Amino acid sequence: MKVVILEDELIISEKLKIIIETNGHEVIGQFDSAEDLLAFEDQFDLALLDINLNGKLDGIDFINRYSRKDEIAYIFISDIDEMDKIDRASTTHPVSYLSKPYKKKDLKIALKLANQKLDDLAISKKQKSAELTLIKDGEKLLSLDMKELLYIEGMGAYSKFILKNEERMVSQNLGSLDRKIKEDNIVRVHRSYIVNVNKIEEIKGKSSLVINGVSIPIGETYRSNLFDLLKIL
Repeated sequence: MKVVILEDELIISEKLKIIIETNGHEVIGQFDSAEDLLAFEDQFDLALLDINLNGKLDGIDFINRYSRKDEIAYIFISDIDEMDKIDRASTTHPVSYLSKPYKKKDLKIALKLANQKLDDLAISKKQKSAELTLIKDGEKLLSLDMKELLYIEGMGAYSKFILKNEERMVSQNLGSLDRKIKEDNIVRVHRSYIVNVNKIEEIKGKSSLVINGVSIPIGETYRSNLFDLLKIL
């Protein structure tokens, strides 16, 4: 792991550095203020954060302002016993919280927990990447998260993907996409529409359904296939 230390007592910072490096990790920066660490541009995996610091910001402020906080592990180390600050620290979901004077054994355990957190983040990232689908658009491949798909509207030789936060036009007709898309929850409901059944908000009789406030017709040819997929109580 690449590690940074945010600690305004130099002796403690150096002791932390020795323990971390003895356990096979690399300390790439030592800082005595949150402002200095926020200005640090190198990427790191783990931050050891003292809470009470010199300057206007404390260690909790740092993690709340750090743009990559969801991609790293962090450990709070402090001698404070103020419950309001402990409560503030706990809401950020640190890997561990160590009270000064800390024990080497507890720090080693915290480092192992940090390693596990990073492994979990890496697995989650791979799973998210695996959920992306590549759609051919001429000579290009578009990467789309099919979990975010609301519906696809056919427009002749083109199709428009309507996702939760964006729209993408591709140069494939709806029939071609219908043959290629294999997700069970994505089904054709009309000659001009493919929908994500998990996003259906309402079904009006047997003639139309509503997704994200948009009324989409249900074609007679596709009706039985759609209703076979739905759980009707």
